[in-house]
Amino acid sequence: MTAKQWQVFDLLASTYGNNTMRITTRQTIQFHGVLKSGLRAVIQGINNSLLSTLAACGDVNRNVLAPPTPAYTKAREQVYADCKKVALALVPQTKAYHSIWIDGVQLKLDDAENKNFADPLYGKAICRENSKSPS
Repeated sequence: MTAKQWQVFDLLASTYGNNTMRITTRQTIQFHGVLKSGLRAVIQGINNSLLSTLAACGDVNRNVLAPPTPAYTKAREQVYADCKKVALALVPQTKAYHSIWIDGVQLKLDDAENKNFADPLYGKAICRENSKSPS
């Protein structure tokens, strides 16, 4: 994370949250006090700073870590390369994240690409547009 990215996060925390951020043990940042009405703006701000919340929580993988110390060794280079491979293999391929949080445009479920989409890792999602929730 660069200093400019930190400044963006600080602004987002004070604008949409309760003016606090916490660095986690998994090298991530948590915002606190963000209301649902400000969630899209926070995610868009993070994305605009060239960072992402894609697959940050829920039923997907957690972030893959490659601590930077020792900073300059052959072993660290290999660990970092392996971490990048694992992280890229685990990234969800769905367009839903950007559709919901960045573009704000609903995916058309009847489009062939979306209707037949199956994530390489998670498989095919079952969508029922007009289904009722169980009571």
